[in-house]
Amino acid sequence: MLADRIWICRMPDHLRDIVYKACQSPGEPYQPPFRQYGQLYTIALFMGPPEAGTVTSWDGYRHLSKVVTCSQLVHPTSIGFGNTAVLIFGPEGEFEQARPGPCRGFTEQAFSIPDTRNWLSQSECETVKGLFNNSNMDKLPDKVARAHWNFQYAAFQYFFEVRTLLVVSGLDALVHVRTPGRRLSTGTQFTTRTVQLAADLGVMLLSWYGDSE
Repeated sequence: MLADRIWICRMPDHLRDIVYKACQSPGEPYQPPFRQYGQLYTIALFMGPPEAGTVTSWDGYRHLSKVVTCSQLVHPTSIGFGNTAVLIFGPEGEFEQARPGPCRGFTEQAFSIPDTRNWLSQSECETVKGLFNNSNMDKLPDKVARAHWNFQYAAFQYFFEVRTLLVVSGLDALVHVRTPGRRLSTGTQFTTRTVQLAADLGVMLLSWYGDSE
């Protein structure tokens, strides 16, 4: 349990299959899929019976997005960008409807690297829980908020050139400082401070120069 009504869990197989079916195009005429994968785990928000004024759209309160953001800080995975849906049940608990969420396509692998671990460990889930319950995404410092926006928006871009510009803009938002009485160019700040940031985080940098032709 991450927070009140928010869980990292495994859904019953029949509900898992409903979500898969709702999120994937079946083709016409319908062709039953033969999947070579199963459910690892699910981030679920249990909203209970809808009341007057309840936002019932997918992640209308942004709780799931916050969990995904926290999990990316701990260990980047494709969770949250594969199969998303709102499941609606009747008064007796019987399934009625599945509404697919918006996160499909190339965004699924935006935060994961091929041949690397694409799941959260139990200890990482505890760290995510701590971040979720002790952070407020609406009160981030301005430069952190701008960096976060660029980072998230980059995941939804198909073209590498656009992604690169957004990631660079996010890094620049983090490292750029306006100091009264001292003028240091944006380019100089970026080239020196990103190197320092990489050193602090243990990130290896690669310098590459292509052929002139």
